[in-house]
Amino acid sequence: MGKPRARSLGRELRELGLDEAYVAIYDDRIITSAPSESEVRKLLEEIMPAGKADHPYIYYFDP
Repeated sequence: MGKPRARSLGRELRELGLDEAYVAIYDDRIITSAPSESEVRKLLEEIMPAGKADHPYIYYFDP
């Protein structure tokens, strides 16, 4: 679900003037972000319900 939304979210993040980051998208929403993919994955393990940690789409935002 997150991949189709990544492009429009990228535009929104660019308009806000944000720096590069990795963001996790789930159900068309950003649920976490961090400077590295490994940090995003670690956060997902902590916040996602059991069995769902692999489902968010991790998007690399590079303005």
